[in-house]
Amino acid sequence: MEGMQRGTGMETIQEERTDIRLDEGDHERFAHYVFPVCPECKRLYDLGREGRRREWEERARGASFGGTD
Repeated sequence: MEGMQRGTGMETIQEERTDIRLDEGDHERFAHYVFPVCPECKRLYDLGREGRRREWEERARGASFGGTD
C-alpha cells in the first residue's frame, strides 16, 4: 500500500442511472385525468404558465385597488 495516504477522508460515489421501461403495467407510473374537468381549471391550464402568471398578477392588482371580478 505504498503511495496511499491515510486519513484523507471518505469518497462518496453516486451512481446515476435512468431506468425507463414502458412495459405493460406502467400505467400506474403516470398521472391520469378524470373527466369532466372543472371549466375554470381547464381554462387556467390552457393559458399555460405565462398566461396563469399574468392572470394572477391582474387579479392581485384588482384586489389591491378594491376591485372585484
